[in-house]
Amino acid sequence: MRISRIEKQKKEKQRCNIFIDGIFSAGLYEDTIVKFGLRSGDEISEKEFEKIREYDEFNYAKSSV
Repeated sequence: MRISRIEKQKKEKQRCNIFIDGIFSAGLYEDTIVKFGLRSGDEISEKEFEKIREYDEFNYAKSSV
């Protein structure tokens, strides 16, 4: 799997859309993207990406309490 594009969301400016192999895959917070060093063109396994999504969801849930 290759990250083909990362773009800011229009409504939630602190979140970005992640496209893998040209297809929308997830929305992540900028902090998560920076923490894991995600960039367009990076190769990533499904397992790695799932771990990143779980981290992002956990942090979002924590911040909304």
